[in-house]
Amino acid sequence: MPENKNQHFVPQYYLRGFGNTNEKLIRLLHLESGRVVHTASIKNQCSDAYYYGEDSPIDAVLREAETKEGEILARIVRTQKLPERDTVESHLLYKMAALFSARTPRAAESVGNMVDAALKQTFRMLYDAGELPPAPPGVDPESIELTVQNEWKTSMAVMPALSGFIHLLDLKPKILRPPAGLEFITSDHPAVLLNQALFGKHPFQIAFTAMKTQRHVGLTASGGDSVTKTHVDSEKLAIARTESSRDGKITL
Repeated sequence: MPENKNQHFVPQYYLRGFGNTNEKLIRLLHLESGRVVHTASIKNQCSDAYYYGEDSPIDAVLREAETKEGEILARIVRTQKLPERDTVESHLLYKMAALFSARTPRAAESVGNMVDAALKQTFRMLYDAGELPPAPPGVDPESIELTVQNEWKTSMAVMPALSGFIHLLDLKPKILRPPAGLEFITSDHPAVLLNQALFGKHPFQIAFTAMKTQRHVGLTASGGDSVTKTHVDSEKLAIARTESSRDGKITL
């Protein structure tokens, strides 16, 4: 297999924080089927063949950044301290948070749906205006589907995060620790966006809860006092090394 064929949308260094002692295996819960896999290979989780595309510049950029990101998270876990504000390391931490929200299939699907809807509307307008050739006999124009390739959807989701992370810089990062006897779990879409205005506090501010860096340490960034939850934000896959969830509904 070519070196860059198996491309991860959740980095391996992050998954290792939830793995076993040799950091090669992880315990999985498939939410749709309820199936538990006790010894799944981290190498083959949260990845797909050429997810970002063959010879993708995005994949190359992410691979280079992941080495530094892993070092920063390992240092946070070891020292229990965050990087100083407005340093290269702290900016990389914010960028990592933005990318965790943007590089997953769920994020790509969300962007892709908007693009597909715009393509369909544009096609309909041009077709009705007579600016496109008529549909072949027996073909209903409404049945014509327009979409972009998956790797393009992924690119359109990731690219804004590479520079748009600067909009998170006014948020204050904090270290989270789970209650005694509990551990963090994560998923194939590990970032959680929380609008605190919905909770009646700090209107117009956004809390960005992301990156459970390993079983016993998590990170959050918010515009005020944090409103935090242990949360699996995924439709397909939960990744855990835990005895039970906060509400007791998941036991592995």
